[in-house]
Amino acid sequence: MNKYIKPIVFTLYIFILNIVFSLLMFKHIYFSSILFYFFEAVTVSLILSIISNLFKGKANKIVSIILFSIITFLFIAQYVHYHFYDCFFSIFSLVNGGQVLAFIPAIVKIIITNILGFLLLFVFLAFIIGYIVKSKSDVKPKNSILLTLLIISLIITNLCIFIPKSGNVYSRKNLLNVTNSETKNVQSFGLITSMAIDLERFIFSPNYSLIDENSNVDSYSMEKYNVLNIDFDSIKTDDIEINSLNNYLRNRKPTNKNEYTGIFKGKNLIFITAESFSFSVIDKKLTPTLYKMTNEGFNFSNFYTPIYYASTSDGEYTNLTGLLPKEGTWSYIATKYNYFPYTYSNAFKDKNYSLNGYHNGAYKFYDRDEVMPNLGYNYKSCGNGLEKLIDCSLWPESDEEMITETFKDYGNKDKFVTYYISISGHLNHNFKDNDMAIKHQDEVKDLKYSDSIKAYIAANMDLDKALEHLIDNLKKANKLNDTVIVLAPDHFPYGLSHKEYSELRTINTIYDKHKSNVIIYNPSVKGKTIDKYASNIDILPTILNMFGVSYDSRLLIGSDIMSDSEGIVIFNDRSFLTEYGFYDERVSKFTSFKKVPDNYIKDKQKEVLNKYNASGLILEKNYYEKIKAN
Repeated sequence: MNKYIKPIVFTLYIFILNIVFSLLMFKHIYFSSILFYFFEAVTVSLILSIISNLFKGKANKIVSIILFSIITFLFIAQYVHYHFYDCFFSIFSLVNGGQVLAFIPAIVKIIITNILGFLLLFVFLAFIIGYIVKSKSDVKPKNSILLTLLIISLIITNLCIFIPKSGNVYSRKNLLNVTNSETKNVQSFGLITSMAIDLERFIFSPNYSLIDENSNVDSYSMEKYNVLNIDFDSIKTDDIEINSLNNYLRNRKPTNKNEYTGIFKGKNLIFITAESFSFSVIDKKLTPTLYKMTNEGFNFSNFYTPIYYASTSDGEYTNLTGLLPKEGTWSYIATKYNYFPYTYSNAFKDKNYSLNGYHNGAYKFYDRDEVMPNLGYNYKSCGNGLEKLIDCSLWPESDEEMITETFKDYGNKDKFVTYYISISGHLNHNFKDNDMAIKHQDEVKDLKYSDSIKAYIAANMDLDKALEHLIDNLKKANKLNDTVIVLAPDHFPYGLSHKEYSELRTINTIYDKHKSNVIIYNPSVKGKTIDKYASNIDILPTILNMFGVSYDSRLLIGSDIMSDSEGIVIFNDRSFLTEYGFYDERVSKFTSFKKVPDNYIKDKQKEVLNKYNASGLILEKNYYEKIKAN
């Protein structure tokens, strides 16, 4: 019996580690998940035991220590990542995540803030290393027995997944065959299995299926709805996923044209994706231009900016495409291979607009040097021309400099669409190595906040100065009334700790920190407050409608905020927020704001799953190119 002690200890180690990890992450654990955590522990411990058994003596112990250290460090890394980004990292992010070195100070802050859980995981590591060192390496079962047990474990696990019938949208069977949700996978199978699934999908394309909703078979006129005459049946293919996507998009209800349709027709557009921007910093004295634009433009009282899997690039992706990011990859980078007809640039390309894009960071970061031209912009950044106009040696670089110095590129054009990716609000938020915070330090020194919040406000004052100069230059060029300025964040300021961010705003729920807004400002059109629930994927269709651009709203997963469609905010863990309440998918709990219609939660779960899957298929299959070809 002694020969089986080590595999049993290994199994208990991984099993308990998974349970503790789940409780640390979600403060909750499903009873059914405990069974799968156990089978994951059995399977992984047997695999590691088989590998270590290939070695003898000290080598056996060294290999065992290395293997279990890797496993435990994955738990630790995911623990830190989740508290930083509100999601788990994918294999793709792990392979392409060199930029993490720039975030070391912020990561250290996250670790300190969550030190008890961090230390607890290291206690697990210390225990298993100590056990391996003291164990007898020559007492071990035969690999043939371990392999037999491994096969039995895998068979039982698969029977538990595939035999039970379940109407659950996120059943384990659906998670393996229908969709891809890293958070749900971790909860349902365990972290190691979830990462194994992600590795398989990193190598091979995942399957995406669309679950039947209430199909819409009505026809809609182009006069009353934002819809085009698309012949979905003309797309001839043997690809089951594309056929499924065709049917889904065909049966979606388009958004209606409304009182805001075409109110900006013929005007210019300047769109700013504002790095880590929170509307909580807006102050009449400190940020007077942002204050003016927010209060005189359209104000969205229930707007949210959820953070997704690749933080900034996913935030930018949602702003530009009206699609949800695809899990397990960096969707923004993938756009460089695809055709996107409805980005702000391509939508105006045939209308004789000058199309320019700018970023005051490294021009190749997130492959923007390829993405931006593919999306239709003449792109300039630090490294391919912008360094001649601004000081690119600063960190972060100045939004004020970028927007002021680049105005001459398009300010004298008859028509223009200009896109800016700001950077002044980027972490780290301090007065030591943040040049924008230092630049405005004297203006915030007397504020009754922590130094991190003072630095954060100071850095964003540079964005306010940029907008001040932009409006002044538009006035001088006699173009202000003919220009619409849109500003939207990419994500909440995750460089601030929960305690620090709470100085700026009240955070009572898990979605409060994502509460945001979007500025749509034009002085010739009186704004108003819109209380519909919305998020960044809804900005593109809203702007297209307001500019009177002909587009098919069925092809965008976001919806025109001004239309009569129901508003919904979709978070990265598949939770959702509507006028009826908030459904926390992690704990299967609905907090209602008012009486809920029958089957509402399940219907919304299907809607959320389909929107994720449809977004993933549109990107993966280059679907718009197929529509274009027909």
